[in-house]
Amino acid sequence: MAATRYEEVKAKGAKIVFMLQSDKDLLAEELKESPLPFDVICDPEMKIYKELEIEPAQSMEALVGDRLDDLKAKGAAAAACGFSHGKYEGNEQQLPAMFIVGADGKVEKAIYAETIVGLPTLNELLEIL
Repeated sequence: MAATRYEEVKAKGAKIVFMLQSDKDLLAEELKESPLPFDVICDPEMKIYKELEIEPAQSMEALVGDRLDDLKAKGAAAAACGFSHGKYEGNEQQLPAMFIVGADGKVEKAIYAETIVGLPTLNELLEIL
């Protein structure tokens, strides 16, 4: 599933680079059966998160906000693709962010999510690209 949808991103002349709080060796072990088609940056010390001012939510309730149904739906979709929450690492209240960077290295769009499910969907990202 992930590889199929990633081809749609590549067809737009883009690529995805994902950043996680995970330890690279632990992530490599978890993904050895199902490698991802894009690069992953591991930042367990959260240096990049701090540099980019990607803040955590103030509480677990704030992390979810009024989007519990959306979170459940995303969790179910991930589970259907064979993904599950791995070992708990980093700050579990960490909010996500998305940066669209041009070929010149300049940030064209920065999206700081207000909840754990506050980023654009893949379909919405494809429209932005």
